[in-house]
Amino acid sequence: MRTDNHKYGQNHIEEVKTYKRKYNLGRRYGITIEEADKMLVEQDHQCAICGDPIAFIVSPGIRKACIDHNHDTSMVRGLLCHSCNTSLGLMERPEWLEKAQTYLGGY
Repeated sequence: MRTDNHKYGQNHIEEVKTYKRKYNLGRRYGITIEEADKMLVEQDHQCAICGDPIAFIVSPGIRKACIDHNHDTSMVRGLLCHSCNTSLGLMERPEWLEKAQTYLGGY
C-alpha cells in the first residue's frame, strides 16, 4: 500500500527534488542552492581541475558538478566534475598528490 508521502512525491517530483537538493547542500556543505549556483557561474560552468563543462543537471556532453570540500574543515573549495572529484578523493592526503606528480614526472 502506498503512503500519502509517496503519493505526494509522485505528484510533486520537481518540488521534492528541489527540497532534497536544498536539504543536502545545507546539511553536507553548509551552503544554499543559490550559493552553489553562483559558484557554478563563477567557474564558467567548468570543472576547477580539468576544465570540462559541468552542471548540476546532467545532459549529454556535460558532466555532473560535485561540491569539493575539505573533509577535515568542511570548507567548500569549489566545483569539480565527478571524475576529478573521485580522483582527488582517492588521493586522500596532499603528500600523496605530490608523490604521484613526482612519480608521473619520471616517465
